[in-house]
Amino acid sequence: MSVGEGIITVGERELILRQLEARTFPLAGKRHGHKQGKSLLTGIARCGLCGARMGKAGTSYQCSSHRMGRGCSGVPARVESIDDYVTRAFLSRLPSPTGSPDGFATGSRG
Repeated sequence: MSVGEGIITVGERELILRQLEARTFPLAGKRHGHKQGKSLLTGIARCGLCGARMGKAGTSYQCSSHRMGRGCSGVPARVESIDDYVTRAFLSRLPSPTGSPDGFATGSRG
């Protein structure tokens, strides 16, 4: 099988590809929006005053409406304290693997 003569040479093709690559935005086609924080309640917690979602801002959860200047006075809450409280409350409601409330096996060992 033979291939006909190309419209451009291999060298011209490489030059064109390099030029296109140089003009392309490095993150084209990739998601590059705001990264979600690693806080437990980011996007889940709601402002007690206006109901807007709260997100992590530094070491606090803050009302998104307040951060955008939409009129809410937005009471911040410390991430560490809130995450610790929610984690403890959640874990306290899980049954222990041994069936004992303190997590230790009941009965004596022989």
